[in-house]
Amino acid sequence: MEEQFIGSYKVLKKIGAGGMSRVYLAVHQDVPNLKVILKILSDPRLGERFRHEADKLALLDGHPNICRIKHFFSHGEDTVIAMEYIDGMDVEEKIKEEGKLTTEESLQIISDLLDILEFAHQKGIYHRDIKPGNIMVDKKGQVKIIDFGIAKAETDPNLTLAGTACGTPAYMAPEQFTPTQDTNYALVDIYAAGTTLYTMLTGECPFKGDNEFAIRDAKLFSETPKPRSLNPDIPKPVEEIIMKSLAREPAERYQSASEMRAALDATRRTAKVGVPSGPPDMTIDVRTAPKRKSRKPLLAGVSVIVLVLAAFAAYEFWPSDSEKGEAAKLDTIAVLEDTTGEGPDISEIPVVPATGIISINVTPSGDIYVDDSLLGKRTKSASLTCDTGIHIIRVENEKATRKVRHDTVSLAADQVLPLTYRFTIPRPPVDTAEPKPLFREVVIVSKPRGAKVFIDGEPQKQVTNYTFKFTPGEHVVKVKLTIEGEEVEQERTIQVGKDGPDKVVFDFEK
Repeated sequence: MEEQFIGSYKVLKKIGAGGMSRVYLAVHQDVPNLKVILKILSDPRLGERFRHEADKLALLDGHPNICRIKHFFSHGEDTVIAMEYIDGMDVEEKIKEEGKLTTEESLQIISDLLDILEFAHQKGIYHRDIKPGNIMVDKKGQVKIIDFGIAKAETDPNLTLAGTACGTPAYMAPEQFTPTQDTNYALVDIYAAGTTLYTMLTGECPFKGDNEFAIRDAKLFSETPKPRSLNPDIPKPVEEIIMKSLAREPAERYQSASEMRAALDATRRTAKVGVPSGPPDMTIDVRTAPKRKSRKPLLAGVSVIVLVLAAFAAYEFWPSDSEKGEAAKLDTIAVLEDTTGEGPDISEIPVVPATGIISINVTPSGDIYVDDSLLGKRTKSASLTCDTGIHIIRVENEKATRKVRHDTVSLAADQVLPLTYRFTIPRPPVDTAEPKPLFREVVIVSKPRGAKVFIDGEPQKQVTNYTFKFTPGEHVVKVKLTIEGEEVEQERTIQVGKDGPDKVVFDFEK
């Protein structure tokens, strides 16, 4: 079989075809170990979009987890992009093989994905087609995002017109089906990331249908099935993150990839599931630590060591006068001498927990609960100093279309965490009673039938017998009929009102 070359690349095999290109695996003719993916434009009319994709990939080339562009060139009449070859498999293939992924693996993939999206969003570029098939995991476990074929930049000309949907229906946000100039595509990507996490953990998309219209209607009018109903092993905080990212209203989702990633990573640390790399958590809650049984010989030896080390530390590290002010700011725990032989009772050592402030604003107003404690009723704003860590927020407004909002947040030391919730209050019901008609139906009858009808001098298209519509008031009705070759007519003035008439009869047979 004759070898096929595209530019400087030897084609190894055809991988497939997408909506705008044919895709090949190839190697460089001078560097046989350099594998690339070649995307060849299928429709020359889409040349502007193809160059647009290459340009966006070049802007994103600084991120190691985005599939990189290596070459953009023309081959005969074809336009070609040479892209990085990723030795691995996409997440869609992994789901097909494994049914669903583990919580640890899923959270790691989505955390990496959100980091990539944050990088792209900061450059004003939005993917708009996030789904398992566009997320690759190489053999080293590194996540890579591919296919920016329908990505959109804030500075784009109208390559995608308002009102024209782009994306994969099962992963599209509700507003993506009928986009406008004001559509926030960062929140579209957030919705798709949440749908992808849902699918990885359950093996199913949250919304299914025979066609894109059925899927769209389900997203617009049906509640999202909770992922724990399909996989009870999903931690509850993870489910809450998924449900928030899949909120029907964009304003109710996470407002950035970094915000969603922070919530996800905080949940991972708390649940000890797929904890991100970093220094180990050495925090000990001494308020709940159990007392130890007597270990007199051990404690005696430890006491000697502690005293020696303390003396050495005091000599080497005792702060100068200038340092004492800063040292006074640090929390300290005294080392108590063990006089009982039972070991120190650490449950009696006072601990001052680190705190932050949660500041909540509600429009128009609502009942605010933090960790199931009522903070304020029918209030527009409230602030609360809380211990660091995970907190559950609930805001209620019984008059709103969606009456309750739930949130799970992570509070860091000295952080002021602003939260905003908006309720949609339905307008008062409109009187749906049918308006009183401005006309009355009257049947014009002639014996025999087939007479021409004139109403207020105007000829009508219909002949008797027929129901005509009259406005209230006085009207002159004339009918003409040809009998045995002679045209005869009758005329009558009628008063049309709420009491009638319902029928007017012209009898030519008398």
